[in-house]
Amino acid sequence: MRHFDYHITAGRKSQPGGYRFVTARYGQCQIIAITGNKLWFQTDTEVAAISPGQAVLLRQGSAFTLWTEKEGYHGVCFIAIGTLPDEMHGPAQIVTADAELRATVRAMEKELSDPCAESETVLAGLGRAMAWQAIRLARPDSTRRTGRDWAMAARATLDAGVYANCGTRDALGALPKSYRQLVRDFHRTFGQSPKQYQLEARLREACRLLRQTRLPVTTIAMELGYCSSQHFATQFRRHVGCAPSVWGARQAHAGRKT
Repeated sequence: MRHFDYHITAGRKSQPGGYRFVTARYGQCQIIAITGNKLWFQTDTEVAAISPGQAVLLRQGSAFTLWTEKEGYHGVCFIAIGTLPDEMHGPAQIVTADAELRATVRAMEKELSDPCAESETVLAGLGRAMAWQAIRLARPDSTRRTGRDWAMAARATLDAGVYANCGTRDALGALPKSYRQLVRDFHRTFGQSPKQYQLEARLREACRLLRQTRLPVTTIAMELGYCSSQHFATQFRRHVGCAPSVWGARQAHAGRKT
């Protein structure tokens, strides 16, 4: 899985009447879902009012103007600052919420209206979901998606399935594209096959479990969908260079030394 270093904030968002903000190069990424009144939005190519049921995706590096008229607006937002994924860089644009994004926005509003000790963590998760749902909605429809788009969708599917006991063909079966075409797109984009990536993803997760938990090797093998602990140990030794138990012991020893 990919990892990035950035700080996030998720919560309420509002501005009063007469508000105006202009930037030629936005320094963060922000998604604002409007739930009341209107927020006006302008780029070099578009002027539009953002209303309830819509969201604006303000990517890092984008140029835009936001303003309100006599009445302000309110909504919910997600803000990310730091080293951001590629999908959070680029132009600003408006998206129309689908059922999933509307449900996430409602869940954020509910959490904000009835907060508890865990609300910050819950809102962080909901905010991330809202952001990625908006990014997904901003992409071209499936008939216009590029090979790289399909490869990234396939990689995300494989990352989400490291604990699912199924092969790559079954794992990617939900994507509306033939397996042969997905394999071709995946290899062109990442330089390896989906099968090889799935193997490496499972082994990365195995290493994490060996390093951070006390689970026995047989349990790790079962959890990651291997047919036997022997099969898991053989693959682990082939790709990592030693048996899982030996690797785990070395990590524990290194941790004690530091």
